[in-house]
Amino acid sequence: MQPGQRRRSIRPAHIAVLAPCFLLVACTSQGPAAKQAQGNSEKLQSQVYVQHNNVEFQNYNERQKVADDPATILWCTAYPTNSNAKPLTFPIRGKLTSSDKRPYPTTVMQPGTNDSSYSPEVPGPDSMYGPSAEYRYGFTPAGIYVDFTGLETVCTTQPTVYQKQKTDIVFQADQGLTDASAKAKAALQAGDPTKATQILQQAIGGQ
Repeated sequence: MQPGQRRRSIRPAHIAVLAPCFLLVACTSQGPAAKQAQGNSEKLQSQVYVQHNNVEFQNYNERQKVADDPATILWCTAYPTNSNAKPLTFPIRGKLTSSDKRPYPTTVMQPGTNDSSYSPEVPGPDSMYGPSAEYRYGFTPAGIYVDFTGLETVCTTQPTVYQKQKTDIVFQADQGLTDASAKAKAALQAGDPTKATQILQQAIGGQ
């Protein structure tokens, strides 16, 4: 075999090996526009403000302190859906509680077939199944239950001038209705709903 022929047979192999290298360089190289965009992005990232005061974390902690203090008094103003009704403000002890807060799970994992699992519904403390409608509630300093379901509310730890002048602050109970409510409750406990109804009707009619 001639030497020249041997060189001609090797040259295509060199071209075949080098071709992917050129393609790889062409695929990974960035044009001027892409390099400029990347440089601008890196420059902007270096100018991003880094927080040092942890204000978000402090707000979270302060809220938890308020919520964890049973002696906190919240002044909660509720806005009725009827625009002709005056807003009502209630002093609430501690905090408002959401119906989503429950001290028990609503589902539990159970083994199924074929290495699967499912989550059957768990009954609540009242032994009933099914979720409750979402509501928010609280208690006055005297322990009176107040439900804010379906009402827009604003709560503050410091009563405002607006709350005093533009809303009805509900603090004192109606003694007549309170007494009637206690008597009606006793009648129900005694198994006499008819008497309980009569007591309440007389109390309401006497207003």
